[in-house]
This record gives sequence, structure tokens and C-alpha cells, in this order.
Amino acid sequence: MARKVFISYRAADRELARKVSEQVARLGGEALASEWSARQGSTLTLKVDERLRASDLVIAIASKESAQSSWLNSELGVAVALNKKVVVITDGLPAKDLPPTLRSVRTIELRDAGPYLTEVLQEIRPEGVAR
Repeated sequence: MARKVFISYRAADRELARKVSEQVARLGGEALASEWSARQGSTLTLKVDERLRASDLVIAIASKESAQSSWLNSELGVAVALNKKVVVITDGLPAKDLPPTLRSVRTIELRDAGPYLTEVLQEIRPEGVAR
């Protein structure tokens, strides 16, 4: 069963989110993107909540444009409340430019994401699968 990875991002970071999604797929994971659901005709908030609950890992894409996003912070708040494993992926954004809520979360650069994702996708187990 593929590990489900929820990717939280803003429209300005669509290309970065696509790259991360492709890495997740190459590693055998299934990407559940927050913004993509809006094009499926569902109520965005309900779809995001459903995908967050179904995920094994939550990745937040943070850039200068999105780091202050209330949606990004809201989605991460839900992920933390659901006890999801959370990581922030940036592409050159210094940690000092992240909002305080993201500074406490594991942050990695896009260029380093491959090895980290390989490791974490092997470690996590989808819900209902014994360790």
C-alpha cells in the first residue's frame, strides 16, 4: 500500500509542489495535494480535511510568497492536531524567514528532499498496517 503524502502549497509554489510530488511518486508514495482538489469540484475545505486525515506524512511547501499564508498555517495546524508527521520543504528560503509556527517543524531544502523522503517513506506505515 502506498504511503499517502499530503502536500500543502499555494498557487505561487505550484512548480515546486509538482517537483516534490514527482519525487514522492518515484519513491512509491501517493501525493495528495491541497490546491489540486479545488479543480475537482468539491468544497475545498472538506477535501483538504479528508486528504489530511488520509495522509501518512504532511509536506508544507514554503517560499517567500507562501510562508505567511493563513491556509498553509491552518493546514499545518490540522496536521499537528491529527498527530501527522510534518516536514517543511523550501527552495532557498532561510529559516529566519519562516513564520514562528513553521520554525518548530523539520525543514529541509528541495535539493536534499530525495534522501529524506526515501528514509521517511520507508519508516512510516499507512494507518492500519502493523509495525
